[in-house]
Amino acid sequence: MDQAKKLRELVKNPTANSRLSAPRIITVASGKGGVGKTNLVTNLAIALAQKGQRVIVFDADLGMANIDVLLGIVPKYSLYDVLEGKKELGEVFVKGPFNIKIVPGGSGIQELANLDYYQRERLVKNLRSLNNNADFLLIDTSAGISRNVLGFAS
Repeated sequence: MDQAKKLRELVKNPTANSRLSAPRIITVASGKGGVGKTNLVTNLAIALAQKGQRVIVFDADLGMANIDVLLGIVPKYSLYDVLEGKKELGEVFVKGPFNIKIVPGGSGIQELANLDYYQRERLVKNLRSLNNNADFLLIDTSAGISRNVLGFAS
């Protein structure tokens, strides 16, 4: 069995676990940067959305987020605005291809790269509030094993 077998099965038959009260959460992480995490998350999101699934992508590569760049989207707001208390999480969504909802991280923002425990927990709590808005929540983490990566993975 190869690593992607379950992902291929999921794309073939996404309704087997959909429309539950909580979305299926898939976190993509790697100890090394540049291995294609963002491309994998983006393509998985598109494949699921094409199958009729409601997908939210959370760009948790905080400080160096790039899903918006990959998709050619220029978000007006980001997670930085949520952490600053200027916006609610639902207000920073941007629409991607096939109605994918994207929660843009921030790029080049030092404060996002080094969240403390309480900030991370507040973000996770906000993500939990999206339960009825998606069948799948895909989380694209940054590289390495920082507290942010481990916190979002758990």
